[in-house]
Amino acid sequence: MPHALTGETGALLRQHALFTSQDIEEIRARVGAALNEHCLQPSGSSLAARFYGIEANALSVCLLEYGDAVTVETQPAQDFLLVQTALSGRVGITCREGHWTVRPGCTAWFCRRMCHFGWIGRRGPLR
Repeated sequence: MPHALTGETGALLRQHALFTSQDIEEIRARVGAALNEHCLQPSGSSLAARFYGIEANALSVCLLEYGDAVTVETQPAQDFLLVQTALSGRVGITCREGHWTVRPGCTAWFCRRMCHFGWIGRRGPLR
């Protein structure tokens, strides 16, 4: 059931596009403004991001597709709880408590931590 749930979630969120960009600085700024300040480093020379989201009161549910492998380092936040799941591929998460790999059907959550994320394994380029 986890894969069906994540597939349905992705399809729902893709109906609520917030932005699409190939400009690394714009992606960094817009994702930082919406979620949390961070450092973004693509694995290649280009990036094609799509950001989708729904808000209800203080809760935001977002889907972020980078189109290629990236590394993200977040800054600590006082009022930010991150619940991380992968709809496809995997994300490696490292913070002071340890290292985890999140795959489809798995979830990790973090509060007020500086974390390092490495997204890998998107199926094909974004169009």
